[in-house]
Amino acid sequence: MADVTSVLGSISQKFLECPICHGRYQQPKILDCLHTFCQECLVTLQQFSSEHRSRSFIQCPVCNQKSKLPEQGIGKLKTNFHLVGLIEEISVHEQVAQSEQNKKGHICGCCDEEEAVSKCINCIQNLCLKCQIVPQHVAAILAKHTEASLDDLSFGKIAHRFRKQREAAECPLHSGEEKKFCETCEELVCQHCPCDCEKSESGSTCHLKIDLKSAASDGRKLFREMLEKLQITLSEFKSTLDAVKKKRPECGGYLDGVKKQVQEHASKVHAEVSAEESHLVFQLSKIRRNQQETLIKRGTAIESAIEKMSTTKEVADAFCETSEDQDFLAVFPLIRQALEAHLSRKTSDIHKGLPLWDFRKREGKCEIGTLVKTGMNTFLPHELHDQAFSGLFII
Repeated sequence: MADVTSVLGSISQKFLECPICHGRYQQPKILDCLHTFCQECLVTLQQFSSEHRSRSFIQCPVCNQKSKLPEQGIGKLKTNFHLVGLIEEISVHEQVAQSEQNKKGHICGCCDEEEAVSKCINCIQNLCLKCQIVPQHVAAILAKHTEASLDDLSFGKIAHRFRKQREAAECPLHSGEEKKFCETCEELVCQHCPCDCEKSESGSTCHLKIDLKSAASDGRKLFREMLEKLQITLSEFKSTLDAVKKKRPECGGYLDGVKKQVQEHASKVHAEVSAEESHLVFQLSKIRRNQQETLIKRGTAIESAIEKMSTTKEVADAFCETSEDQDFLAVFPLIRQALEAHLSRKTSDIHKGLPLWDFRKREGKCEIGTLVKTGMNTFLPHELHDQAFSGLFII
């Protein structure tokens, strides 16, 4: 039995499946990011996209890169003809493999009697030796159908020749005219078909259209040159990735050292702030103690003044109300002097109040330091913008 995987080499089945519907590609369209999807899958994706209203871009569901859409819509995106060809080839070989599993073997599709020895590539018809030339298939031969032996199909010998035939496809609008490649628009057209750019340009057309073989040769030469440069760039990126992975442990240790410096300096600042806090708290305790002692002394003085005033009042009141005139006048100067002395005294003479204290915050911020970039490690692929991070303590 023919092995389909041997026919197409190492082609993965996933390579032939649309990432959206997970089925075999139908009208595969390729985006700017080179990811390919079924046309109908892209139409459905665009309908549910958040940017559906603009209809100018479509976002790839695999890599999220945006691709600009032609004015005519998704249908005018580039068709992945290479993928179309691969799908056609593998379909042929799958049918050959399926026919080998059939108990009847390779039976001619025209007469249904004789054993088939070849297959028409275009109509996928098994043919016996006689039916290759009989009228039943003459029309197909005149229509330029291609026949291949079943052995060649089984071992993949026909694949390259079949692709060569596809490349020489004729223009569907102008019979007998082979397609050309417009170098200006980079499109496949025949000599008489205008390119999309020519349709929108006024005046005479002057776009250069060359044969497909020359265009493909020039394109492949350009691709090979670009691929060589890309290989160098790819190697640089891989080397950078290796360096980044190697630097990862070192980077952690290096930053641990910086972290230790920050913590040590912050501890020092904390100690200074704590010392200042202790000093202020001690001063407040001392002020509290002094004020309490002052209030005690003033309270004692006031109590003494009250006692003396009360005694003088009682004595003066007794002499005023009960003493004889002679006795009253004898002590009158003394009592009057005592009353005058008490009346002249004021509470403010003893207690004038206490000073009020408050805490005035220091304005601004106290920085313990900043993190600054002092250089650039050469393993990084590009320089980063300068950044500074501050550790702040507000006092």
